[in-house]
Amino acid sequence: MPKTQDKGSSAAKAINKEADQAGNQSEVAEGRRNPGTSIDPGDIIRAIKELKTDLKGDNDCLRQKMNHMGQEINGKLDNLMTEMQSLSNRVGEAETRVEQVEGCALEATGAICTCLEQQRIQQQKLTDLESRSRRNNMRLFGMAE
Repeated sequence: MPKTQDKGSSAAKAINKEADQAGNQSEVAEGRRNPGTSIDPGDIIRAIKELKTDLKGDNDCLRQKMNHMGQEINGKLDNLMTEMQSLSNRVGEAETRVEQVEGCALEATGAICTCLEQQRIQQQKLTDLESRSRRNNMRLFGMAE
């Protein structure tokens, strides 16, 4: 059944289409136009030219904005490069100072180790001398001085 309905509806559409075309032809022949059904080619060309002009203006505006943004970005990049260079210099100076401090710390550690070794040796000598000096202090009872 659906096939017969499709045939009937397509036939009805074809009849309606023919009637519309006949009506449009009679209106054109009589000089009457429905708005939106037919447009003068000159109006279409003018509308296209206006759109073209508007698009060119919009493109110019966008181009200017993009150029301005590009200049801002370049300025900010230049500032960042300057700051990076400054920070790089500061880090280089800090690394140099750290190397100097590490060198001084190594020298100080070596000097402290040497001093501690000398102190240990001196302490041993002192202990030995104290022990020897006590040995020489003999007391003899019954002898006159």
